[in-house]
Amino acid sequence: MPSLQVIGVYSPKANEVEYAEFVQREIESQNPINFSAETKAFLKRVGREAEIVALSEDELAERRAYFEQELSSAALVEVLVEQPDASFSVGEFIQPNPQVPEGRWQVAWCEKFLTADGEHLLGDFSFNELPTENQYRVAFYMHSWNQRLPLLSSYGPVELPPMVAMPPRLWRLVPYEQVD
Repeated sequence: MPSLQVIGVYSPKANEVEYAEFVQREIESQNPINFSAETKAFLKRVGREAEIVALSEDELAERRAYFEQELSSAALVEVLVEQPDASFSVGEFIQPNPQVPEGRWQVAWCEKFLTADGEHLLGDFSFNELPTENQYRVAFYMHSWNQRLPLLSSYGPVELPPMVAMPPRLWRLVPYEQVD
């Protein structure tokens, strides 16, 4: 019989040091002067070499503010999945919010599949593709997280533990990716 157990609901901001270091790395990676040699070579090949210039302090501050606006309201949810059937879908993790139209309810974002012990990635999966293992974890972000609202799944509502700081292993395994 399929079952889901929420292992943890994690706040990226709760560990201020990890959060600040992660945001700094992400913003630095968006600065063209820090692009990889491969990306710089590609830009040169397609005639966009002029774009490989340092961002100004104002541009960096703007990117940081936008990035933090997204990440600061998000939570990372880690779920143990056991014996999933054909009706299971990560896309059905939804946090309904009666204060906003249904089309704006938040859904799982940037999901990663982990081993059952949560220590390793199972690999890359395309949209709607699931691991074949009978037991694994899925970790995903939810924007505009509200701990007082329910979290729905393919199998109905799931019980939520209290929110805690995001553990270092999840910063490494499930880094936040900005919404395009």
